[in-house]
Amino acid sequence: MVEARFKRDGVRNTLTVTGHATGSEATCAAVSTIVQAMETAIDYLNPPDWSKRLKPGDVEFCAEGPGVCAAFEIVKYSFMRLAAADPERVRVIEEEDNDGI
Repeated sequence: MVEARFKRDGVRNTLTVTGHATGSEATCAAVSTIVQAMETAIDYLNPPDWSKRLKPGDVEFCAEGPGVCAAFEIVKYSFMRLAAADPERVRVIEEEDNDGI
């Protein structure tokens, strides 16, 4: 099971993707493609404050800055569509920000 967890804390956005889409090469490829799109967007936007961790089955992007929110939203909706297509292998979790805004 792949879990894509999105969190916005004020202006800081975090995406954590864990797990594997075992049993479906197509879903595995789609997850990899979405993660690569997020990495490309962050590299292109080059926000002043960002970090990434890229390990098999354990990925995290944290960033804030111009354009970052839109990039995270596009990736979130991509994961939501994938989860709708393969709910046995992909789950999306949206966390509330700490100040309730």
